[in-house]
Amino acid sequence: MFEDSVDMILITDWEVRCEESNRQAVLLSGYSKEELRALSIDQLHEVKWNRALELCKTLRRYDECTYESGLLKRDGSSIPIEVHARRVEFEETDSISGSFRMSPNARVGCPAG
Repeated sequence: MFEDSVDMILITDWEVRCEESNRQAVLLSGYSKEELRALSIDQLHEVKWNRALELCKTLRRYDECTYESGLLKRDGSSIPIEVHARRVEFEETDSISGSFRMSPNARVGCPAG
């Protein structure tokens, strides 16, 4: 289910370092699994730190939160995304699972008409 999800999924620790990623994360970001593991979440999507601290508190208190951001791709481009983050246990460690979906307002390279 993790690997076959249509959404990009990243598992991070509470210092927001990437611990695991799925196939869609590799395809959408342009990074390899190994490269993703070497990155922190602020290198993968636009983080507004004052808002991020609020979201982290919400996540610790309520176990999940949703927000909009921009995915920073390997090629330097950015696409609008919706992030659904939830608290999970990964390899017996308290972690965060982030599901990244293209924002409904994102325009993809499709011709109008």
